[in-house]
Amino acid sequence: MAISLHLTRRRFTVDEYRRMGEVGVLAAEERVELLNGEIVTMSPIGAPHHSTVLRVSTLLFQRFADAALVSVQGPAAIDQYSESQPDLMLLRQRGDYYASGHPTPQDILLLLEVADSSLATDRGVKMPPVRPERRHRGLDPGPGAPSPARVPRPRARRVQGVPDTVSRPRRQPVSLS
Repeated sequence: MAISLHLTRRRFTVDEYRRMGEVGVLAAEERVELLNGEIVTMSPIGAPHHSTVLRVSTLLFQRFADAALVSVQGPAAIDQYSESQPDLMLLRQRGDYYASGHPTPQDILLLLEVADSSLATDRGVKMPPVRPERRHRGLDPGPGAPSPARVPRPRARRVQGVPDTVSRPRRQPVSLS
């Protein structure tokens, strides 16, 4: 006689996840994030990934210093079951610099994930909760990947409900390579 076994997963909330960090269930040095209620180990940061994050963050700081805050690998409270750590975010300016709470989707003007080994997770698990109508493309720092300067830039388009609070100064194209 075959016995059917059905396993039910228990999703953690952001509050429970944070509490695990406070009491030491999750060590401070652990590279984890909460995605759709599951605690997920983050991929190690390799040299190409780190280099790409540094280059893009430098560009964002230069271009948007007066219009937005640039967050590098900081937490984002996406919903009740997800608190991710995107590689880069442009955030609405706030007087307390988010000391009173992590940015939420309403605060995020642009979210960038640099993906090499984590591309499937970034596209399939991390990105969907973050206003999918605002996603365009990712940068892949892997071998043989085209230089960002050679990848066609998506045309700017207006999305209903997304404010035009960040404007990009008109300058010559900048190569990230």
